[in-house]
Amino acid sequence: MKQRVEAACEAAGRDPIPFSLMTGVLVGRDRAELEDRTRLLTEFRDKAPGGGAWITGTVDDVAERLGALRDAGVARVMCQHLLHTDVDMVALIGKELAPQVA
Repeated sequence: MKQRVEAACEAAGRDPIPFSLMTGVLVGRDRAELEDRTRLLTEFRDKAPGGGAWITGTVDDVAERLGALRDAGVARVMCQHLLHTDVDMVALIGKELAPQVA
């Protein structure tokens, strides 16, 4: 898909567009914290429609997955955080995950 879009941009005489991805993210410092958040998210998702391909795991797992997306040509990933009261995960993403993938 990316190659087709790049070819279309080239044929139109324009620079390639950056590829972005928006997906849910669930991350924990360790497996126990991740399991706790998974339980909370399951409760939340049982009440809401949708689902999709989420990026989940420990900080290292998620950093690896984001790195693979970067290597595949994704310019940015917008991480959806649906456990709105879990501000600790927001801090975890900012303090531990972001430096690994910056």
